Amino acid sequence: MYDEAGTGAAKVLETRGLTGKIGIAVADGSPTTIALLKANAIQGIFFQEAVGQGIDGTQQVFNALTDAPVEKDLALVMPLVTADKIDTPEAKAVIARVFPSSN
Repeated sequence: MYDEAGTGAAKVLETRGLTGKIGIAVADGSPTTIALLKANAIQGIFFQEAVGQGIDGTQQVFNALTDAPVEKDLALVMPLVTADKIDTPEAKAVIARVFPSSN
């Protein structure tokens, strides 16, 4: 994950009194950047569904080994989520593919 650049930028803007005057969008998504998004310190997160991508790839390997249909191309989806959408069911589904429940 490389959220450190986004969290650092948010801290710089806060220190300079520029929060909300300059937009920040980060990639990956973490609990820290989700909190910053909810606090309007950053304006968007492009969620890299790393866990979901691993699940999708592993499923394709399983399919190949069991003679099930295999998809040749898998999209690497990185949906943009903004503060007004972070608590929607769609965003929660995306977050689950980034940080699945540990239960």
